[in-house]
Amino acid sequence: CGFSSSLVSVTLPSTLDYIGGYQFKNCYALKNVVIPEGVDSIQVGAFESCSKLKEITIPDSVETIGNYAFSGCDSFELVVLGANLQTVGEGAFSSNPKLERIDFPQNMKNVGSKAFSNNAELKVIALDDLAGWCGISFADETANPLSNGTVDNIDPLNIESAGLYINGEEKMKKEIVIPDVTAIGSYTFC
Repeated sequence: CGFSSSLVSVTLPSTLDYIGGYQFKNCYALKNVVIPEGVDSIQVGAFESCSKLKEITIPDSVETIGNYAFSGCDSFELVVLGANLQTVGEGAFSSNPKLERIDFPQNMKNVGSKAFSNNAELKVIALDDLAGWCGISFADETANPLSNGTVDNIDPLNIESAGLYINGEEKMKKEIVIPDVTAIGSYTFC
């Protein structure tokens, strides 16, 4: 990025359909990005290594986030995924050491390998109900942010550590009740 040391804020136009690959990669000074409704995909490496970004809200119109799109955003603390997001690519939110919380949409379908890996501070995976979680197909156990391979500090018996929260209530304890669903995705409870 030619603006890597000077670009601090970006407001993208409402006419934008997608954010192309590597558009803002290595824009180290970038602190604020406004992604408008209407964008349907964020492609590979679009915001990779934007180390000053603290949070991102993905609009409801986005259906796909490409591989490594937000990898290496060292200051990330919060990620809110839009309601219509279907696919999160490999490593899309990996290596974000300050990321504490991810809000998952109800309709997520696919999550790529290591999508949320190397996020040492990740404590909360939040969503509206367990049926939505059951519908996600994780590429492997490293794709699931609750797996030991992704979140190193999980203790399912300790409410203070990382876990799955449904409407603000901790759900990954000794026992859960699976709601009426027609299928359960791959690696959902590993």
